[in-house]
Amino acid sequence: MFAVLACTGLARAAEKAPEYQKLRYGEDYGYLRSPDARRDFFDPIKYIPISSDGAAYLSLGGLLRERYEYQSNPLWGDGSQDRSGVFLQRYMLHADLHLSAHGRAFAQFQSALASGRRGGPSPVDEDELDLHQAFADIALGIGGTLALTLRAGRQEMAYGSARLIDVRQGPNVRRSFDAARVLLHAGGWQVDGFAARPVLSGGGVFDSRRDPNQALWGVYGSGKPSGLRGAALDLYCLSLNDGLYSPAGALIRGAGGSRARYVGSAVSLAADWQITRHLNLTTIYAHAFPGQFIRDTGPAESIDFIETTFTLTF
Repeated sequence: MFAVLACTGLARAAEKAPEYQKLRYGEDYGYLRSPDARRDFFDPIKYIPISSDGAAYLSLGGLLRERYEYQSNPLWGDGSQDRSGVFLQRYMLHADLHLSAHGRAFAQFQSALASGRRGGPSPVDEDELDLHQAFADIALGIGGTLALTLRAGRQEMAYGSARLIDVRQGPNVRRSFDAARVLLHAGGWQVDGFAARPVLSGGGVFDSRRDPNQALWGVYGSGKPSGLRGAALDLYCLSLNDGLYSPAGALIRGAGGSRARYVGSAVSLAADWQITRHLNLTTIYAHAFPGQFIRDTGPAESIDFIETTFTLTF
């Protein structure tokens, strides 16, 4: 009896659907080609065959995120105080078209809405409706363990610890880039070369545009050298001496003669409840203490931050 139960548990674990990825184009639903693998409520839209053999298929997905946040003393007392907090909504819908083992197209729409922000929404609060991603892949099998993919178009990127190149998951409006990339997979190594410009949101309907003033290019490699359990290499060069910037890229505090580099510190508490594979509820409280740079350059009040987020992913 014990053996039967153990085998049943292993079978169910093997049938468990993959986790949703931060970069949604990284998900692969080709396994749903087998009817026996279709267990989830959303599986009928995750794999829609468009060829007789099922090798070519369309996959649909989306996200609904509802967030309430309240912050006391915004920008350490230098910003406008919201009376009752801010309600933020994010809606995303994507289509992933796999034409063959060598050709693919991906498109994603984003709608981000905000209400309650005193002085109006910021550039990272609201983008009524825009084409967030639209790119095409050409995959080339070089041979052996080598695989090369050429990717061009509007796309999200995230590298390393995601401190400098990321999708900007925290703010309401996610970030994308108009970019060309060369993705090389060699054994246990991944090497990406890219040239990109950030996409600027206009806040309205289909009014985003490429940033003419910022350009980004580089090479990123990660892998697992023999003899080590895991390793990654990130190389960045960054020089920014004129102040403190917001996630939207706006200057919050100029240096004003201050040579201090300590902005501040914060403590936070978070509770995360993964209700189902599709539903998540998160609550965060944080308290930020101003550092020497903040004290030197303007108001220096402590900040309290409260956030509650409900997310539906499919």
